[in-house]
Amino acid sequence: MIFALLPLSAYGTNHIGPKTPSCGNYKVSTNEIIVGVKFPRGTYQINTFGISCSKVMGSKGLFAKFLKLKDKDPLPKPWRYLADAVGAPKFASGPGVGFRAQLITPASYQDEVSLKIDQIRTEALKSESVDNSIQTFIFQNGATQEVESKTKRSLLNALPVYKKLGFNTTNGLILVARDIDWVKQELLRNQCDNNRSIPDRPGFYYGNTCVNGNGAITSFHWESEKFNDGLDGLYFNHVIPHEYFHQIQEQLTTFGNGDFPKWFWEGSAQFFTNQAWSSWNTKSTYLEWYQHWWEDLRPDLGPNACKSATIEAMSNPRGTGTESICAYSKGQLIVELLVYTHGLEKYRSLYKANTTNDWRNFNIVFKKVTGQDLSAFYLEAQEFMTKRGW
Repeated sequence: MIFALLPLSAYGTNHIGPKTPSCGNYKVSTNEIIVGVKFPRGTYQINTFGISCSKVMGSKGLFAKFLKLKDKDPLPKPWRYLADAVGAPKFASGPGVGFRAQLITPASYQDEVSLKIDQIRTEALKSESVDNSIQTFIFQNGATQEVESKTKRSLLNALPVYKKLGFNTTNGLILVARDIDWVKQELLRNQCDNNRSIPDRPGFYYGNTCVNGNGAITSFHWESEKFNDGLDGLYFNHVIPHEYFHQIQEQLTTFGNGDFPKWFWEGSAQFFTNQAWSSWNTKSTYLEWYQHWWEDLRPDLGPNACKSATIEAMSNPRGTGTESICAYSKGQLIVELLVYTHGLEKYRSLYKANTTNDWRNFNIVFKKVTGQDLSAFYLEAQEFMTKRGW
C-alpha cells in the first residue's frame, strides 16, 4: 500500500475551514480588488492565526489597508496572498501567521429603479455629443502635479457624462482654495458680484455673476482638507462636479435655488454627480456607490440620521437643521425616482417650465410637466425611500 503526502502551502495554512474563533465581521462597502483578486461588496468573517484580531480588524487594521491598495499593487512585505489555499481567501506573513476573510453576506442593492437608472446612463453614454467647454482652474499657492491632475480629473471626467445626459456644459471658473479669504479675493479679481454673502469655508457655487458670464465653483484644496478615502476616493472627487452641476441648473432656468424645493436642487446635484462618478468607477454600481457615500463616508446624513426627515422638511430652500440638510442624501433618492418615473426630458423641463420665483408653486410646475399631482408623487417617493431603508 502506498501513501502519498498531500502538498501543503509553505506557510502551513492550506486548510478549508477556520481553526480559530472568529474575530468578528468586517463590512466591505464597495467592490474591491487585492493583488488582482476580487473582494465583492458585502460582509466578511475574519479569522486570524498567529496574529491578534486587533492587528487585522478595524479601519486601521491589515484588512482595511489591503483593501485600500490599488488593484494590482503588491502586498506590503512580508505579506502574501495564498493563491493555492483552499476555501476563503487567506493572507500570510510567515509560517502559521495570517488571516482569512470569508464572504458571508454578499451585498445586492440592485432593484427595478436602479437597474433602469443604470440603463438610462448606459444608453446616454453612447451619444456622440461632445463637451467643448473650457474650464479654468486656479489653485491657491499651487499644487503638486498629482494633486492638480486628480483635482481636475473629477470635473473633466464628469463633463462628458453631463453633456451626454442632455445638459449644456459651459465654461467654468474653479477656485481650489486653502482658505475662504483667498476665495473672496479671487471673486473680486474675476469681477464676481460681491454683494452676496458666502459660506465660511470653500465648497460652494457662487452664482451667475462673474466676468466669464457664469458663476464660480469653489472647492477645498487637497492640502487643506484631506478626505479619509484619499485623492482617488468619492468624497474628494464629488465636490467640484456637484458644484458645477449647480451651474448647469442655472443654464436651465432664470430662477435660482430659492425657487425650487431643496430636495430637487441639491438632490439633483448629488444624483447626477453620482451618475458621472459611476461612469468611470465601474467596479461598483451607482446604487452601491450611493450606499457607500451615505453609510460609510457621510453617515451623519445617512439612513439612520435622515429616516425621520419628511419631504416637507427637505423642501424649504432656507430650512435649517439636519432634516433640511437631508435634502442632499434623501433628496437624491427622490430625484432618482423622478428620473425613473418621468425621464430625463421631463426632468429638464421642470426647470424651463417654472415661471414663478417661489418654490411653493412647484406643484403647479410639476403637474404641468408630468401630468401627475406632486402630492401623489410624494406618496410614491415616500414608499420608495422606505423600501431603500430610509
